[in-house]
Amino acid sequence: MTSFPKTLFLTFGAPDARYRIIRAAADKLPPDRLFWCSLQPAKPNSSFPFSHVAVAPKRLHWRLGNTTLDYLYTNEIQARAMARKMCAATKAFEPEVLWVLAELGTVSVGYHLHNMMGLPIHATVYDAHETARWHLPSLYYPWYIRSVDRFFSELASFDAISEEMAQYLKTRYPNLTNVDEAICQPFVVSGYCASSPSSPWELNDCTKRIAFCGTNRMNSEQWQAFLDALGKLPNKFEIVAFAYKDSFPQAGVFPSNVSATFLPFMDSEAQIIEKFLSLRVHAGYLGLWKDPKRLLFGNTSLSAKLTTYAAAGCPVIVDATESSVAWRLVKKYHAGVLFNGQTDDLKLLFENREEWLRMANGSIEMCRNEFNVDKNVAPLRKMLEKISKIKVSKTNPS
Repeated sequence: MTSFPKTLFLTFGAPDARYRIIRAAADKLPPDRLFWCSLQPAKPNSSFPFSHVAVAPKRLHWRLGNTTLDYLYTNEIQARAMARKMCAATKAFEPEVLWVLAELGTVSVGYHLHNMMGLPIHATVYDAHETARWHLPSLYYPWYIRSVDRFFSELASFDAISEEMAQYLKTRYPNLTNVDEAICQPFVVSGYCASSPSSPWELNDCTKRIAFCGTNRMNSEQWQAFLDALGKLPNKFEIVAFAYKDSFPQAGVFPSNVSATFLPFMDSEAQIIEKFLSLRVHAGYLGLWKDPKRLLFGNTSLSAKLTTYAAAGCPVIVDATESSVAWRLVKKYHAGVLFNGQTDDLKLLFENREEWLRMANGSIEMCRNEFNVDKNVAPLRKMLEKISKIKVSKTNPS
């Protein structure tokens, strides 16, 4: 059996950040062969099965927070110095390969680590980096993309969250057509998938419960259109939100037959799934931007909330375009409906027991076939083992 290479893993946040999927992938690897470096510190008294070091950038005055100057200083200007500190901290570990979750400052620090340590780079890509234009200062964005382009020119292999993402990356970076790639979709962290749907039809009340999980990725007009569609139906609806309040759509006028209940964002996915089952949630809501300027996210990325809905055997209401990755999968397994502003498919979901059961079982099948942890981590491990044999010239880190 091939020995797993000593891997230096670089991320922006610490291992105890909101890294549900990537942390679970890391936990599937030999802990003594993994050294996790982050650009943010872990919480006090945190402990991990693998080695960890945080090398956080110095910050400018708090009044300059989230400005172009702040981003330049923390993510670009200090990148080489942070890479030198990581070289020193991991020298005794003697890493053989560099694995980078490509986001924000990791692309610059990772590039310098690659050159200083002579390590081949494997990148994990969840989101197209051009979507960052909606979150970064406009004057900093070109600097960031330049750093991203430089980083991607050095990759030895990569894994992408979807087939569409992999194709997009190869179109944008032709050099990636000559390196190893894999599709590593999100997976159910707990490894749990419901054996059968928990039917809401057995409840005595007539309320239809719709789960809202994770982060809001749509505009207020899109959310209002969904609420308005529910308002046209004869049922009573309760939106059960498993989310931080700042990530739930704040705008929106609720029709008289629609209410919202907030539940704590639970520590584990297993707890959320069990809560779904106990509440007999009727469907899960997945909203993605339909604005033509923001289609890139939905067309290439895959929201992890889809795995939670599928594991609980919930039909999925995909409020996105037909070109979205989420709808491709849901449609493939007949695991839900595409909301297009009309009420016909929603009526089918909420009123037809046989059709609901078909969708619920399709959701479970999607979970088993697409979101299996071992299936998705295996190619990552294989590529890290393969590229560790690549020899890379290195520069003086001083």
